[in-house]
Amino acid sequence: MNTYKFIINALVLLGLFATSCSEKNPLEESSDFYLGISGKDKEIKTALDEELFQRFQKPFNIEVTYRWDGSQTPYNSSNMPPKTHLVIPTMDIVENTFMKPYIEVKDSTIIKKFAPRQFVLYGSPLINPQSNVEIAGQAEGGIKIGLFDINNIDFTVRSELSWFMKTIHHEFVHILNQKVPFTDEFQQITKSSYTGSFNVYTVDDALQRGFISPYSMGAPMEDFAELTSYYLTMSRADFQSMLDRGGAEGRRLLEAKLQIIEAYYRENFSIDLHELQEKSFSSIVKETSK
Repeated sequence: MNTYKFIINALVLLGLFATSCSEKNPLEESSDFYLGISGKDKEIKTALDEELFQRFQKPFNIEVTYRWDGSQTPYNSSNMPPKTHLVIPTMDIVENTFMKPYIEVKDSTIIKKFAPRQFVLYGSPLINPQSNVEIAGQAEGGIKIGLFDINNIDFTVRSELSWFMKTIHHEFVHILNQKVPFTDEFQQITKSSYTGSFNVYTVDDALQRGFISPYSMGAPMEDFAELTSYYLTMSRADFQSMLDRGGAEGRRLLEAKLQIIEAYYRENFSIDLHELQEKSFSSIVKETSK
């Protein structure tokens, strides 16, 4: 009998201890995160969900996902969800500095037809386990774009906002290229210089070889997306200064590539790349001047 009472009391104490521990779980206490672990949680529609639906999914067929979902996490890694109060400010940035510039130089069909069907927001950065390099964004099959480190980006700092937008533009260019491939003429310009060992090069090394960044040396498709995204998120003066660092030969190669990109946008999408650059960069300046 005494042994029975001891077992019952021990179970009660363990239950109390487990309850106490669960109450101190910061992820459960914090209203800044929405983990959405269960299927029932995913069915709950909040005011935030409704706003995202009305602004992005209904008019553009773009779903914005911010709840944690293991099936959405690449590289089988653990990623924190974004703080919920940062979701709308982040999507404001996406709308104002990515979607609107394209709409202004073309019309809303460019976004409705070619934009990713889903933006997936992550609060923490993503590290590629193969290269140990932090990844700011990732496009998958022309369907979705993952955006990382939302909890830590300061959108009031121009350099951080420009880098964030460079990621979005880079991934969107990949989507456009999947829909309409660019010509082989582009990769012929620096055909012998592409390398899988781009990490050993500095920015100036890359520029002198006709690449806007070391990463762009990895493959023609990265080269195309990198050069386009740098151009769209920098001032004309700063972009020209980068080209100057490549010397006469580096500048010549980069300008030849940019001409092909200009033709790609003009012939396939009826978009003036220079006008798009003006709209895109001015939107970045406007956001960081508020």
